[in-house]
Amino acid sequence: MNLRSKVLNCIISMPCRTISHRHVAVCLLRPFERGRKMESVEETTRDTEFAKQFEDYLKSCGLRLTQKRLDILNQVFDYPGHFQTEDLLVQMRRNGYLVSRPTIYRTLPLLVRSGLLTEFIDAQKNTRYESIHSLREHAHLICLRCSQIVEFKEPQIDALQKSVCEAHDFKAVRFRNEIIGYCAECQAELEPRTPEENDVPTA
Repeated sequence: MNLRSKVLNCIISMPCRTISHRHVAVCLLRPFERGRKMESVEETTRDTEFAKQFEDYLKSCGLRLTQKRLDILNQVFDYPGHFQTEDLLVQMRRNGYLVSRPTIYRTLPLLVRSGLLTEFIDAQKNTRYESIHSLREHAHLICLRCSQIVEFKEPQIDALQKSVCEAHDFKAVRFRNEIIGYCAECQAELEPRTPEENDVPTA
């Protein structure tokens, strides 16, 4: 049970002769409502900034920010983690959006070039995407053999990137923090075995 529910249960069960339960509820729950409104404002501001950045890029290309493109932008930033084009299509149709596969295929490269989306190729030559909102929070270890993606956070990397940009008076739009190599499991399978390890024990 969350804190909001606990407060409501206390209000319902408490004997109250001098003031109404409704008045108590309004007083005690006001901080919850205020917090929720603040979160909503922050999300709206963030979404507006991203939409403005995308719209500005499209205008520079002689294109318009259509409702379909805006829907795709919003769903990209709502997607939990990395995704392929088909993954986004499934999510959008599940959420009730009437969008075609070609529209998504045409829009994702526009989002990449606008700086709102990053792309990388895994070991199976599949293109994967992730929004810059997610990339600000972590970097990747990508296995070349099995395509495993390990996310990690390292404040020192973020600090170094910021320091380098400041030293060169460079305004960063996005970062691509990826370390390409082999995971522990694949390293073990790729290591050559010694003659002793290759010997099959006899009965």
